[in-house]
Amino acid sequence: LLYDRYINEMNELKFIDLCTISKISVFIVTENYFGYYIHGRSPHTKADVDMIDLIHMLYYEEAGLTVDRSLDNNVHDVQTFQMYLSHEFIVEYNKIKSNIIPTNSLLNRPPNKNITTSNQSNVNYNKIPSDKSMIAYNNMILYLKEFISNNFQANGLKRITKEPTYYDLMFNLPPNLTTPNQPSIFYPDRFYEFSKIWFLGQERELLILNLLTYTLVDLWTSSATVSALLCYLLDFFITFLRLKYTQKMISRNTLIDERFLVDYNCK
Repeated sequence: LLYDRYINEMNELKFIDLCTISKISVFIVTENYFGYYIHGRSPHTKADVDMIDLIHMLYYEEAGLTVDRSLDNNVHDVQTFQMYLSHEFIVEYNKIKSNIIPTNSLLNRPPNKNITTSNQSNVNYNKIPSDKSMIAYNNMILYLKEFISNNFQANGLKRITKEPTYYDLMFNLPPNLTTPNQPSIFYPDRFYEFSKIWFLGQERELLILNLLTYTLVDLWTSSATVSALLCYLLDFFITFLRLKYTQKMISRNTLIDERFLVDYNCK
């Protein structure tokens, strides 16, 4: 809670740098008309390079010999945004998403007779995405690329990037998107609010939970040892649930096959 935020480099910044080096942008929809966007389009020509070329590219960027990482020219040195999405965008987004079937729910897809393996009994054809799902997945990628690049002609499918007013910041108010055919609005996320969707971003809530648990158990038992032990067991249980179900949840919500996700045991 204190070391990562005020002493060590923030994990949010490390993740943004990783996305930039990999040239991967992250589009996160947490609610019907709200989400976060991490702009990972780096100023470098390619990401598949060796260590020497990577160091040279980072040196050129540090020396100011490349363009910055900004999404638009009116907001400089910002790669994370809060997205307030228009109704027209969400309608088209949900239409494409409805055709993407999660791989863990595919049923009885017939095997391809042209595929031969050394051990056919180990091939799980139920986890192979259907052609319809793969086409919809590619359509979703193209749709999001066109949206971020602002290439759509319809006003409701466009986006604008602007700074929120001080009044909106003070009361955390969203922009007014009730008028039809309004473009989506991107607010700069300079405080990395997108980390709230991570387990990492829940440290304040987890700290309060542990304090309340310790206080309540101590009132019941009048034992500091029992209270500390139950706090440890509660924290261990929550971490265990996170590690057990995170990979399936990420696969379901990000439309990425679970077999392509790297499992790492950390908070």
